[in-house]
Amino acid sequence: MRTGVIRGCTNEGVVNITSDISSSNNKVIVGGLVGTVQPEGTCIIERSINNAEVNITFVKGTDDKQYPLYGGYGGIVGHVSTGTPESHLTIRKCSNNGDVTASYLNDSRVSTEMTSAVGGIVGSAICYDESGKFFSWWHRSKTAVLDDVFPDMDGLYMEMEDCINTGDICSFFTASCSSDDPTKAYVGGVAGAVNGLKDAHAKISGCR
Repeated sequence: MRTGVIRGCTNEGVVNITSDISSSNNKVIVGGLVGTVQPEGTCIIERSINNAEVNITFVKGTDDKQYPLYGGYGGIVGHVSTGTPESHLTIRKCSNNGDVTASYLNDSRVSTEMTSAVGGIVGSAICYDESGKFFSWWHRSKTAVLDDVFPDMDGLYMEMEDCINTGDICSFFTASCSSDDPTKAYVGGVAGAVNGLKDAHAKISGCR
């Protein structure tokens, strides 16, 4: 979704996704109503409902290598990739009543470069760099060299108002990861991960 309005829509059908992790830079984005939103103008989703389960399962590929895995999984929207105060997504008075579950089969441990977010309304609202390996954050160290290696990456602006989640939100991605794996798995009842702009924070109000 790049621009437009979704109003008064309901999903009653189960969303099941099974994907292998054998291709490099694997990005999988799943939503009960909308997969991904990249605003180029007004984007509004309001008074819409997801009543069905959203299930994402990863299986082992044809070789034993590990590959990057990045994704957002949400009851309403899977992933929001951009947004400014002038051009952003607004989700208003939406409800998710379905369980959102992200997992992988026991013999298919995920990549050591995994970033995943699971949420009841929005899975992830994060800006990735071109490689997909690093997402929006800001950090100023006391060492100029580190600032060059890890430069600031600003986030995105979005608004979420008066939304409700009643579904169970589950992520099993860290089940077999060792302590030295830089695995990032975020889970939230309303949103899995939201990184706002430094000078214009994302707004979430009246949600439960």
